[in-house]
Amino acid sequence: MKELFDGLYTKFFLRDILAKAIPGFIVLAGITDCLWARPFDSFHRGNIIIFTLIYGVSFATGMLMQFAGSSFRLIKIHVWPDTKFFSKPNHKESLEKLSTFLKNTDKKPDIRMERERLVILKQMSGTYAIAALLFAVSYTFRFCFHYDDPSDLIIAIVLWIVFVILVLDNHFRAFEQNAWESLYQ
Repeated sequence: MKELFDGLYTKFFLRDILAKAIPGFIVLAGITDCLWARPFDSFHRGNIIIFTLIYGVSFATGMLMQFAGSSFRLIKIHVWPDTKFFSKPNHKESLEKLSTFLKNTDKKPDIRMERERLVILKQMSGTYAIAALLFAVSYTFRFCFHYDDPSDLIIAIVLWIVFVILVLDNHFRAFEQNAWESLYQ
């Protein structure tokens, strides 16, 4: 069982599925649900090519969400040079620090696995925060322009709260990753 989880971490399977593809799929499902009445009625009849295509588009959407969130400094992907909220990351310094960390922990797989866990949690909270933001904006507009359903306001408020909590969690995870990597610099 331990080998299974080790394999999931080292092959970035968890990062790809949990932090990119699933949030991407959630956003795509929300968009298609708005555009078409019943977009997934024939989904159960799909073949492996359709599932692969959906996974690929979902993954790309998740990557785009992470890029947009990081570009607008809402979420942190790179944790260096500092952990201030909404600070501009230094990609070159981040890669240099990562390289140093990997060299210094070459023979310590448990330490690398812990870092990978922190990265997965950071990326998950960041990407889900962007998904919550997109849906919060959507429900806010829906409430503002279609007053017929007060539950839209409640959903919008809950989504805004979830967004804020996930952004704070993302920044905390970035701080945690930064501290963890600093121990082995």
